[in-house]
Amino acid sequence: MAMSTILEVDESGTLHLPGRILPQAAPHTRYVASTHGGQLILSPANAVESFWETASPEERAADILKWAARHKDGPNLPDEAVGRDGIYE
Repeated sequence: MAMSTILEVDESGTLHLPGRILPQAAPHTRYVASTHGGQLILSPANAVESFWETASPEERAADILKWAARHKDGPNLPDEAVGRDGIYE
């Protein structure tokens, strides 16, 4: 029979899980949280490989170029923040 527990996110956006929800998890076990539809999915961190761990050099380069194309206007900082005088203040 499935167990149900109501959880609540605190003011800082942290979701705390009682130990009984993941009884087999040792302290400091890391999980990756992802969403699928309206569901929150927890997967052991060591079972999830990141894009950067599995991508080929060509895929990584394409991803960086795609990211850069979304930031054509720069880092959204005023000119004073990136000017020589602003850097050394």
